[in-house]
Amino acid sequence: MSSLVPSYEGSSDEEGVDKIRSTLEEDKEKWTQKEKTNVEIKNKSQQTTCRSRPRSNFFGLNDCSSGSDDESNNVCNEMNTCVKDGSVPESEFWLSDNPKHFDTGGWKDHRIDQSPSEIVNDISIINASQTKYAKMSENISTLSKVTHSNITKSKHLYKSFGSYKSQNISHSMKNDVKKKSFYFVHHKIGPHLHGHSDYKLPKKQQYCFDGHTGTINRICWNKGQFSHLLASASMDGCVKIWNAFSSTQNYCVQTLTSHNKAVKEAVWNQDGRKVLSCGYDTTAKLHDVETGKQLMSVNHDSCVSTIKQHPVNTNCFVTGSNNHIHMWDTRSPGELSQIYTYKDKFGQVQDLLFINHAEQLVSCNDMVSRNMSDRNIMCWDVKTGVVLSNQVYQEKYTCTRLRLQPDGARFTAQSSGGYVALFSTTRPYKMTRHKRYEGHKVLGYNIGHDISPDGSLLVSGSSTGKMHLYDYNSSKLLKTFSSGSDVCLDVTFHPVLHSTIATCDWNGNISIWQ
Repeated sequence: MSSLVPSYEGSSDEEGVDKIRSTLEEDKEKWTQKEKTNVEIKNKSQQTTCRSRPRSNFFGLNDCSSGSDDESNNVCNEMNTCVKDGSVPESEFWLSDNPKHFDTGGWKDHRIDQSPSEIVNDISIINASQTKYAKMSENISTLSKVTHSNITKSKHLYKSFGSYKSQNISHSMKNDVKKKSFYFVHHKIGPHLHGHSDYKLPKKQQYCFDGHTGTINRICWNKGQFSHLLASASMDGCVKIWNAFSSTQNYCVQTLTSHNKAVKEAVWNQDGRKVLSCGYDTTAKLHDVETGKQLMSVNHDSCVSTIKQHPVNTNCFVTGSNNHIHMWDTRSPGELSQIYTYKDKFGQVQDLLFINHAEQLVSCNDMVSRNMSDRNIMCWDVKTGVVLSNQVYQEKYTCTRLRLQPDGARFTAQSSGGYVALFSTTRPYKMTRHKRYEGHKVLGYNIGHDISPDGSLLVSGSSTGKMHLYDYNSSKLLKTFSSGSDVCLDVTFHPVLHSTIATCDWNGNISIWQ
């Protein structure tokens, strides 16, 4: 017994036994307390789970704040630390990859079976992808800034270009509006461009407009698709272009004011975009209708009373003055191409007419001698300038206007005797004596007349202010209309519309009859 129990120096046996007993009891209590503490920690570690919903991390490692317990936060922090160090806690705390399963108690905790190495690999892949996405987001933000700056610059450029364009448009609209407003196919003209219908008598005066301050000497329709345009030459020194069928009542679309004195005649060229004019200022001029600019001007020794476009050679035109007929070429401005003269004087040329495919030229003059008009109507060879006949009209009256029949077999002349005479276009250019168009009066005025494009009607003005319509084949007077003026100076059929006639009068008015 003594060998098993330790002894203490300076004490009896009973005191040594009491000390040993107290020591053993203290050791027992320490072991018991330590065991209880270990059991509690183990139970708590097994019972603790992350009940918070994962937010930024796929596995729910970064955000485990279910949060009422400080100990649970400590456990989550310990787990995050272990994952960063490459170690894995012993407890099973992993959530499922699809956490959105609900029940009445909240989130369900689904555990997965993965090894620690696989988990670490997944975490490294996620970190790499996060780095990649961060760089991509930086690039996208930089690109968005550059794009935004480019868009801002483009907006400023577009605004500046728009303002510049609007300024240019505002400066050029005055010229462009006219150009775009009257060179188009009018809705009244388009359906009849390729049709063939018989011309009928007009019924009433449809339009009437005034814009000249002086007497209108000549009017002329444009050709084909632009035949809604009408040119007028006036004693006020202006040539005006009219939109005869304007719906806005802005009939005058262009005014040409290059002549210094009264304008005697104005005609269109072949394409309908230029106008030839002549007048008492001894000049003949070519104008661009769209811009109103003068393209060419030729001088004469005396008043230029008539001008005509060559029907074949579009670069040439002829003018008539006192005892002379001139041919000009637009390709050589100011240079005379051909001059037509006669051994004797034949007076002021009143009108000119090309016949037989522009191989001959007919002129009517104001010369009368010995009670005969042997030089009143003369026929010229266009190429040589030789007179082919000077006794076409052998009466004591002068003639003022010439017109060609649509088939080219005959031409007509307005005689100061108060009738329209009919002539053949083949030599010897004889007059048809059994047929003439009578009923109107001339009385010294330069009265015009015209033949319908189908050759069925003839219309003439009158010094009484009336318009007279005749049947071309029978020369019978069909109908008369009063223009409302003292003198109806010129009349012309529309080249496309089958019942439309334009007239001009002494007071400067233009009337459209339909």
